[in-house]
Amino acid sequence: MKLFIIGFGNIGTNLMKIISEKNIELKNKFGTSFEVMAVADSKGVYVGFKGYEDLLNAKLRGKMEEFRDKNHDIMNHIEDLDYDILVEVTSSTPNGEPGISYVRKALGRKKHVVTANKSILVKDFDVIDFSKKMGVIFKFEATVCGSIPVFSAIDNYYSKAKIIEVSGAFNATSSYVIRMMEEGMSFNDAIGKAIREGVAERNYEDDLLGVDSARKALILHNYIFGKRMNVEDIENTARIQDVRPGMRLLSVVRDSNIIIKYVEKSEKSKIFDFNGAGMSFSITTDLFNTQTIIVEQDGPWESAAAVYSDLVDILKVNSNE
Repeated sequence: MKLFIIGFGNIGTNLMKIISEKNIELKNKFGTSFEVMAVADSKGVYVGFKGYEDLLNAKLRGKMEEFRDKNHDIMNHIEDLDYDILVEVTSSTPNGEPGISYVRKALGRKKHVVTANKSILVKDFDVIDFSKKMGVIFKFEATVCGSIPVFSAIDNYYSKAKIIEVSGAFNATSSYVIRMMEEGMSFNDAIGKAIREGVAERNYEDDLLGVDSARKALILHNYIFGKRMNVEDIENTARIQDVRPGMRLLSVVRDSNIIIKYVEKSEKSKIFDFNGAGMSFSITTDLFNTQTIIVEQDGPWESAAAVYSDLVDILKVNSNE
């Protein structure tokens, strides 16, 4: 299946590496695999390269222009290129653009779409219904809690039960920074280390002030309970001064409300039972009581792996048709 990847930062480059490593395995298992036929970033659209190594080497050498198409307009390529799946892995933005327009344009062409961009669903949750109307697949596992299979679990195992509440540590950056501070680092040194290791963005305030967690919690609320809340409805009390040893950033999602706040880490709670840049997802239902999934490490590789998992799900469906 042909892929058009929009976003060639940490997630996009890791995704191409995973595809490169897994394509032979996919071919043996399903009789088909993936071909990345175009990649786009803020500087333009790249075509004519021969796989991951070719494009990555050009990026490392600062020679991406070798493959840059003369037409820099991404929307034109979404409209004109011959691809099967649009992979949208650009950064979240306050208004969801240009990601929303990219995704809707592809869906309008009846192309499948996979995204890791939270702001698309925060600002345009109706895009899910639009994909169904178009008769194509729209997947977004990587938008919430990275490599934890949140939506897969909700759609399958937990679909037999009534979900009462979901909660957890939805942001790895805040957990990592506090953990480094607990080991003796200053706030600034901890942030610097997180940025160098790819755990934090240079603009890290969204992570520490609960904005990233709020976006994820909002997507979960609207998906699980079928009621539309907005970011403004969320009770977010996270403050920079709360980023200190002994604290953790907690998200709680219920039918009636969403709460984002820093709390004291408790030895009794399993939600924060991880070290460093980890995350957790805890779900309470009427059938299965409370169950918690924890990952010890979350970052661009894990998010890319979640995107890859969505892609393979689409590949499976198409190989069976």
